[in-house]
Amino acid sequence: MEPVRGIGGSTIAALSGTSPWSDEMDAYLDIFGLKPYEESTPAYWGNKLEPVVAREYAERNNVILFPSNDEGFDREKPFKHPDFPWWWGTPDRLVVDVPGLTMADLENDLSFWQHVLGGLECKTAGYRMIHRWGKDGGDDIPESYYVQCVWYRALLNLRWWDCAVLIGGQDYRQYRIRPQEELEGTLLRIAEHFWTEHVLERTPPRPSGSDSWKVFLNAVYPTNTDNELVERPELAKDISDLEMGERMLEICQLDYARMVNGIKAHIGNGLGLFGYLPDGRRYKITWKNNKSSEKTDWEEAFKILAKSCNEQLVEEAETKATRTFPGPRVFRKNFDWQEKKKKKEAK
Repeated sequence: MEPVRGIGGSTIAALSGTSPWSDEMDAYLDIFGLKPYEESTPAYWGNKLEPVVAREYAERNNVILFPSNDEGFDREKPFKHPDFPWWWGTPDRLVVDVPGLTMADLENDLSFWQHVLGGLECKTAGYRMIHRWGKDGGDDIPESYYVQCVWYRALLNLRWWDCAVLIGGQDYRQYRIRPQEELEGTLLRIAEHFWTEHVLERTPPRPSGSDSWKVFLNAVYPTNTDNELVERPELAKDISDLEMGERMLEICQLDYARMVNGIKAHIGNGLGLFGYLPDGRRYKITWKNNKSSEKTDWEEAFKILAKSCNEQLVEEAETKATRTFPGPRVFRKNFDWQEKKKKKEAK
């Protein structure tokens, strides 16, 4: 298993604990190319609207963007730090002071950087996230984006880095992030430690309850190749904690179900409830039917067709349509296990 990526802007946000969407294991999976790519709806529209935000920024500030307003950098060709090869970054745009610069200038002409004023990140956000964005013109932006801008600015050693956001499709704001030496040093130490202790040593970070850990375990240990049980006395405390956690989970689930059923009983045949919580927030709870849907019972349909078809043809069709799939690994627990004694072979 070899690393295929370095530590970029999104990765450092995960490692620094500022990302609400990813953690250290997400970073580990991304670096080793084990993280499946699933583009969420917000990410899809964020990519679609990136040129719109970039063009608005360029027009409002009367600046030139590189590579262009409508096209950014190739994500497969990130910038890399000359002294720390794992320090990566793919910014959305660079702000330059002359038109006509090309990718050839960037790759072959050292004077290119004399024309670079700063960098730009383009973001989109829904109105429910508006509280995370400060006043236009400041530097109060969500922590993960702030860290990303700081990471890119330090990587390319530029004077400033801007972040432009379109909130709710109609509220445009922009912010400027300037050098933050203390934070940059902290991020560098976090990244270097992770790369040295986890990536180079091929040692995953501490287990957590995130879905990324499930992805890692299923990718690295898809099957049990050894059918023998192993005794591990040093894990006795962990197993005991697991049992206690299972009991607490059962109690919490029963208590939650009791509360849900109590609220349903108050709703009765109605649509739901609304009101105010003790802290002043409004709530709405509904209990209603989802839209009706149709589902074909293919097993039943096959039986109906089989009655009107030749029996041999039915068997051939069933044989051709049958596939064997490896069973998934199942985590089972038995806290009162009694080992069965093996029967002695008859002489």
